[in-house]
Amino acid sequence: MPLTAILGDRRIRKRLRPEYLEACRFFLSPLIDRTKTLECGIDFEILDALDDFSQTNKNFGEICAERAGFIIRKAARENKKIQILWSGGIDSTLALVSLFKELEKSKEISCLEVLLSRESIEEYASFFADIIK
Repeated sequence: MPLTAILGDRRIRKRLRPEYLEACRFFLSPLIDRTKTLECGIDFEILDALDDFSQTNKNFGEICAERAGFIIRKAARENKKIQILWSGGIDSTLALVSLFKELEKSKEISCLEVLLSRESIEEYASFFADIIK
C-alpha cells in the first residue's frame, strides 16, 4: 500500500505517533525512516535498505569517494550523464565535490551536469565562481 494511502486511512492514522504526524505536516510529505530507528507507530518493511557502514575501517572521505565511484560506474554502464542538483548547501556540495574528484581522476568530468538555481549560487557564491562556473 502506498505511503500516501496509509496516511489517508483513518484506522491506520490513529495508530501513528503524534510526533510522526507532526513531522509529516512540517515537511509536507509522508516520511519513512529507512534506518528503522524512529518509532512511527506502524510496522513497515524497507524495500530499499541503506548500506551498512557501521562496521568499516574507512574514513568519511573514503566512503564518499567509494560512493561517487559507484555512481560513476553505474552511469557509464548505463551510458547516462550524471546530474546533480546543487543547492549551495553543505550536503549537495559534499556530493558534488566527491563526484568531481572521482571524475577528474578519469578525465570524464564532461559527463557531470550540475543543476542549480539563482538561490544556489547566492548560498555559496565563491564555490560557484571558483569550481562550478
